[in-house]
Amino acid sequence: MSTSSSSSKEEKKVDVAGVSGFPPMHALAIWGAMVACFVSTLPSFETMDQVAKPETFTHVVFPEYMSTQTVGYIRLTIAGLMLALTVHDMLLDTVVQTTQYLPNSKLIKTPMTLKGWKLMCFFTNWSWALLNLSFFLNGYLALYPLSHGDYNIWIMRMATIAFDS
Repeated sequence: MSTSSSSSKEEKKVDVAGVSGFPPMHALAIWGAMVACFVSTLPSFETMDQVAKPETFTHVVFPEYMSTQTVGYIRLTIAGLMLALTVHDMLLDTVVQTTQYLPNSKLIKTPMTLKGWKLMCFFTNWSWALLNLSFFLNGYLALYPLSHGDYNIWIMRMATIAFDS
């Protein structure tokens, strides 16, 4: 009798590593509707170019205390520190994420080990990466005329999108 009860317990185990499947159709429909809605509200290049001007990235609040070049170096220093922290976390940090379910749930509690680039699955890490990109592009644009003389409109557009995101 004890053999049958132990074999029935073994049958209830599920191999979670091999479980995969197609997302539900209602989830795909909602995702598609949201993407269509959000894409239709994106600004055009003309409206973006009204904001993405050289003055936007080179404006200094207190020019008597700090030059545009100093602001550019400060922004690049902050971007470098943020990048160093991100790389440090990706190389040395490990997060074990476990989803808590209700007591009578049939869902299986499975710990997920996140390390390396998988740490970017959290919204906070994506926000941090966009902020880092914004600091880098804004610092680069503040120093850009020193080496190139003229601004690249695509870099200014990317900096505006990174800052507004």
